[in-house]
Amino acid sequence: MQFQSFHIERVRNLAAAAAELGPGLNLFIGPNGAGKTAILEAIHLLARGRSFRTPRLSHLLTQGTKELLIRSAVDLGHKTPEISKVGLIKRFRGGTDLHINGAKEPRLSVLARQLPIQLMLPNVSDLVFEGPSERRGFLNWGVFHVKHDYGGLSQQFNKVLKQRNVLLKGCSGRLSSVTPELDVWTAQFVELAQQINSHRHTYIGEWQPYFEVVLAKLDSELAVNLSFDPGYLSPDESASEALDSEKSGALLVKLLSENLAREVKYGATQIGPQRADIKLTIGDAPANAVLSRGQGKTVALALLVSQAQHLMESKNQRSAFLIDDVGAELDGDHNRRFYQLLDEMNCQILATSTDMPVLGDDFPMQDVRVFHVEHGVVTRQ
Repeated sequence: MQFQSFHIERVRNLAAAAAELGPGLNLFIGPNGAGKTAILEAIHLLARGRSFRTPRLSHLLTQGTKELLIRSAVDLGHKTPEISKVGLIKRFRGGTDLHINGAKEPRLSVLARQLPIQLMLPNVSDLVFEGPSERRGFLNWGVFHVKHDYGGLSQQFNKVLKQRNVLLKGCSGRLSSVTPELDVWTAQFVELAQQINSHRHTYIGEWQPYFEVVLAKLDSELAVNLSFDPGYLSPDESASEALDSEKSGALLVKLLSENLAREVKYGATQIGPQRADIKLTIGDAPANAVLSRGQGKTVALALLVSQAQHLMESKNQRSAFLIDDVGAELDGDHNRRFYQLLDEMNCQILATSTDMPVLGDDFPMQDVRVFHVEHGVVTRQ
């Protein structure tokens, strides 16, 4: 998949910005506050239906305006070259309109599946050092793109989880207030949890070899193990038991029963897929307790690049990379290896920088398109 062009109106300081993009590296260079990151934010909004900086549309809109517009011509990379015209209009308190080839599409997930993107921000190392929620979202993105029933399954699970939490909260902290209705929702919760865990566990098993290869290319001295925590393991419980198709349901039922008093106290489900995590370890220690910030960033980049490589080889779908000043914390050698890896994958890159990044002598500069961004205006150099 490649973005052929973009046209952006009324997104932050981009009153009207457009560019014809190349299939390789597209660099947007300019001073801080020029509008470089807003370009990536708009592309992300088009592809995923949300900003990576704010949940509030009012923060996205150019001051004094009530709607934004993002259009793009996209090559979906099918065997027969296919260019799709996609457009998104978001209105302040007025809803969202998505059009694909001129036809209105009510489901943003349709476009999200067709336009796989990997986002790399300066804080990309949070994927290693912060809590499970970011890694869980990252895991969900990967499973969504390779297991096509996963999106619907996740929606069902979230609805059941929400209803179960409503019942728990309604108990007002009193175990005696639990009704038989909770058992009905718990049974659905366990059934869906097993399916979600199975998809996630299978996915990580398929993806892990790609991660190990990419990490070795970025830094041969780092050895980080990647595994799956389904969200309800205690020190005396093995992952194999929690993920065994015959035992996992019974184990989860047992743990939910044992934790019922605590769940009633807090008014929320305390264990399950909503607390799952990607475990990163070095030996027996958590990786985030051992790695330096620079090493953590290298591991995070290996996670993102290997996920895109797995998607490419398993589903013949190339990801586009949106990179906001990704070289800020990497030394020249690691930065060079990183960009060479992306070039080997033939993935499109949209990257921002205040100046030219270190790409290395072997990087094909003839494939690089450089754009200057200043005061919200984009011009090709």
